[in-house]
Amino acid sequence: MRHCVFVLVLAGVLSLGVSASAERPLELWHFELVPVQGERLDGSVPNDCSTWHELWPTYCIMHHQDSYEDDGDGLISPCDYFTLDGVRYHIDWVGPTYHLVALEGSPDEAAAEPVDEPSGGDPTCEYWHWIYPPDIYCTESHVDGWEDGGEPGVLDVCDNVFIDGRWWHIEDIGLNVQAHPEESPVDQSTWGKIKDFFRGLFE
Repeated sequence: MRHCVFVLVLAGVLSLGVSASAERPLELWHFELVPVQGERLDGSVPNDCSTWHELWPTYCIMHHQDSYEDDGDGLISPCDYFTLDGVRYHIDWVGPTYHLVALEGSPDEAAAEPVDEPSGGDPTCEYWHWIYPPDIYCTESHVDGWEDGGEPGVLDVCDNVFIDGRWWHIEDIGLNVQAHPEESPVDQSTWGKIKDFFRGLFE
């Protein structure tokens, strides 16, 4: 009888855990690597003590990189881990951040990232995900036009893009990661208590 109770309780807890994790979306933080003055970002693994600029959920907080765990390719890439101010994060996505200045209208400054893999050239027909300002975070917009003002054929600083009925000037392009923090010690200890409870059923 005790075994039956154990199996039923275990099945219930596991089903609750699965449904809870399935319903709860993964919380992603957005960080942008701050380049060392005079250096160009090339996507290589940054040295410890590098600075990361938080874009979301709190815009403009600076973080100290304590360590970086590369998957072996020497680049900032998905499935790498880094530790910022004592918190270890798993990197889920890596891409550009477009810092934009409106040529007319409000808001006059914004930041966006591509939804899909960017072509590196003409962004017309790409969808961009807004990161800043906070009131439009997580909305997507279609890029309707492009004026190439920098290196020919390359989407870069000094280009203009036409989004949501107006022109935006690309002021800067940063390197952006989306990452989620590892399971907290509180969550781990709670799971440990559940395991201790099951263990107690057989003592």
